[in-house]
Amino acid sequence: MSTVSGAQPRPWLRMALLISLISLMVILIVVVWVLPDFVGEVEVGQHQVPAAAKTAPPSETETQRARHKREAERALQGFLQRQAALEAQDVATWGGADYDQVLDILAAGDAAFANGDFELARTQYQTAQFMLNDLEASKPERLNRALQSGAEALARYDATAAVHAYEVALALAPDNEQARTGAARAATLSALAEIMQRASESERIGDWTAAKQHYEAAIALDSRAAEAQRGLQRAVTELNNQRFFKLMSTVLNAIQQGEFSAAREALSQAQELKPNTAEVADAKRRLDLAIQKARIAAHRKKAEELVAAERWHEAVQEFDAVLAIDPQTQFAVSGLSQSRQLAQLHDQLDVYLNNPERFQSAEPRENARELIKSVRSLEQRGSRLLEKLTRLETVLKLAETPVQIWLHSDGLTEVTIDRIGRFGSFEKTAVTLLPGTYTVRGSRTGYRDVRLKLSVAAGAAASTLTVKCEERI
Repeated sequence: MSTVSGAQPRPWLRMALLISLISLMVILIVVVWVLPDFVGEVEVGQHQVPAAAKTAPPSETETQRARHKREAERALQGFLQRQAALEAQDVATWGGADYDQVLDILAAGDAAFANGDFELARTQYQTAQFMLNDLEASKPERLNRALQSGAEALARYDATAAVHAYEVALALAPDNEQARTGAARAATLSALAEIMQRASESERIGDWTAAKQHYEAAIALDSRAAEAQRGLQRAVTELNNQRFFKLMSTVLNAIQQGEFSAAREALSQAQELKPNTAEVADAKRRLDLAIQKARIAAHRKKAEELVAAERWHEAVQEFDAVLAIDPQTQFAVSGLSQSRQLAQLHDQLDVYLNNPERFQSAEPRENARELIKSVRSLEQRGSRLLEKLTRLETVLKLAETPVQIWLHSDGLTEVTIDRIGRFGSFEKTAVTLLPGTYTVRGSRTGYRDVRLKLSVAAGAAASTLTVKCEERI
């Protein structure tokens, strides 16, 4: 049997088939029209042909020859019926060389019949019919071979072979979906091959953008083009790699320039292209570390400005912020300790400076003296702290300097100063009191007591106070 790529029937064979058909028609005319009349004349009966006029019966050889002729005619008729059925199935397209061989045997039978060799003609006609049967039985196998040949031709961009293979396949099975699809692809194969050539050249020179466009055009032309799909994937992968490395370069440059928003945006895009890669993870660590260092540097700068301005409470906040980022930052550890100590000293000094009346008691004065010693012992005190220290020393000195107070009375009123003592009755007496607020009481039998508030200002000049009970009970 031949392959699906066999040649079309040769012209002389077509002519031989035409001659055979004409010969068969002549024979049939003779059999249908002439022979019955001849037989009728022979068998018309004794009423028309006298018995004495009958011809001699044919010889055994003539009888055998006539039988062979009839057998050859029947064999030819059977062949022609099978041939007509297969011609309706387009056997000339898919039969290839095997069908040509059938026609050769048919021509040989016709030649034998014309030469009077009816037995050989019958054999040839029968053989040709058997071969037609074999051809029809081979259709499934031929279809598979045609589809395979078509697929292989598509793969190697052989448009001529692909078109022929799918023509054969469609002749064998007009409704076969694979054959229809293959035929449609074969029709665009030449254009596809040209596009693929351009794509391959673009890929060779490294123009992946152009290669991607060509492969997309090829897939638009033939969505089943596997090589174009693989090429498109290569182009997309390479373009993604190029974009990825460009983004990573942008990330690193932005980190160096301190442009963290731009670095974060580029890193996000790179992560979308290649998630969970070591490069992305390393860049993220670098970005986080750079942001951390930048934040620490900003807090440190602010803290140093606040330290210089002796704004210790605010400096404490900045050092705390640094340690919240990195608890091991040494400058923040030492800076926080110093700032807290100085902030506390300022607070203590402010308490005494804002409330000098506390120095009326000995214990606050003693505590203030200890505070002054602590501040004096510091190596670095700062101008603001020294200014407060000086003020406190002055306030404390004044608080410990008695002020003379002249008390006037009527010689009848008993005078008492709370927390100081009883002074009895007098008309005029002098007392020395430390700065502060005092309650002076006057009492006299038969008179309502008096209570007077005496405020002694630190560093004030001598003052007078009159204490008399004058309201009778």
